[in-house]
Amino acid sequence: MGKEKLLENSEAERLLSEGLRLAGSSKKKDRALAAEYFEKALELGCETAAYPMAVCFESGEGVKKDTKKAEKLYRRAAESGDARGWNALGAYLEEGAKADMAQAIAAYRKAADMGDVWGLCNLAWCLRSGAGADKDDAEAVRLYEQAAGMGLAEAQCALAYALITGVCADPDAESAAMWYEKAAAQKNARAMVSLAYCCRGGIGCAKDEKRAAELDLEAAKLGDPDGLYNTGCLYLTGKCLPKDEEEAVKCFRKAAKQLHPRARYNLAVCLADGIGTEKDEEEAVRLCKLVKRSGDQEAVRAAEELLEALSHSEPKSSKT
Repeated sequence: MGKEKLLENSEAERLLSEGLRLAGSSKKKDRALAAEYFEKALELGCETAAYPMAVCFESGEGVKKDTKKAEKLYRRAAESGDARGWNALGAYLEEGAKADMAQAIAAYRKAADMGDVWGLCNLAWCLRSGAGADKDDAEAVRLYEQAAGMGLAEAQCALAYALITGVCADPDAESAAMWYEKAAAQKNARAMVSLAYCCRGGIGCAKDEKRAAELDLEAAKLGDPDGLYNTGCLYLTGKCLPKDEEEAVKCFRKAAKQLHPRARYNLAVCLADGIGTEKDEEEAVRLCKLVKRSGDQEAVRAAEELLEALSHSEPKSSKT
């Protein structure tokens, strides 16, 4: 290799390194400079810059958002041997305008074979759901185990669910609770809610309703709809949290905006009876009708009963 080529490689690596440093900046001008450095590094033949440049185009950070350029660069990264590129390409092939699940799975598999943690998790999801491939729970669980062992919270949560429900083997609540614990420690809201369920019922761990409430509250702060619903119920009843009907309604409203059927029903009850909020039977009726469209049969039955009760009273609204 000639001296000139060595200098080009050295400069490309410097640009890539500086670009990666600036990419995480909160300053818009720094992110724009990062994209400029990635582009220059690519021009000098640094294929490692293809992936971060693709991320810039996908997110619109530092450059004008361009998903076509992003996809092209992810493919370039993948073909140069970057496992992250294969995984990102898989996502484009799965969700893009020209979706091709067979090709998406092939891309995820290449990423997984190269040890990419998200490639493992995404391939596992496809095999678990049977999306674009023959359903294979055993292989999916094996892949989740591998990704979970690498520390990916989403995989830990998925593995825990497979263990607690007995996918491929007898249910193992203790192992499930352990994996939920690991994922919850990484602030995974879904894991927090699931671990709260375990703590509340003593499933795979010691029964601890206070900790369950703390976990639900933490998940609620992260915006998880189930965490918000559970926390709203705790505020409403005063169990493990101070009784606060107004806070309960706030939680139900936030979860209801995320289409949570039981939160919608509870909010309807609060509005119908003026609990923690001004009475508004018209809004309660509207919410109940939305609940009836959900697949939650228990919530549907409760909503139908509330609608029946409200039909015998004159609609009252606090709105003028």
